[in-house]
Amino acid sequence: MFPAQAMMIPVFVQVTLTIFLFARVAAIRNSEIRADTSLLKTAAIDSTRYSQKAQQLANNYNSQFQAPVLFYAIVAFAMLTASESFLLAALGGLFVLTRIIHSTVHTGSNNVLHRFMSFAAGYLVLALMWFVFGFTYFL
Repeated sequence: MFPAQAMMIPVFVQVTLTIFLFARVAAIRNSEIRADTSLLKTAAIDSTRYSQKAQQLANNYNSQFQAPVLFYAIVAFAMLTASESFLLAALGGLFVLTRIIHSTVHTGSNNVLHRFMSFAAGYLVLALMWFVFGFTYFL
């Protein structure tokens, strides 16, 4: 396996997580709309009309378009500049693991301290990825 291939594994896992969360949000919202058709009009303007669980999942789904954007960018830039490495691949895997933990906590117990710890750990790994990339690219 080449470093570029190894770097794509965490990308595919992150994309799978995002698609999975979308499917869960869609299924819950669909179920709630079937149970209360008035949601079709009210939720179109105010998504807080859905249940707390649906909102929790939707919030977590939306968070997949925040920090992971910097992850996708670092992978793309590393590949475009031929700076890919097994170290970046391992850090990418660690970042995605923190995202899975964050999602599990956010959509489960929703313990804010645990959620923050996994979020902060992910950002630290992401910052390290950018540092490694910068060091490799400029030196």
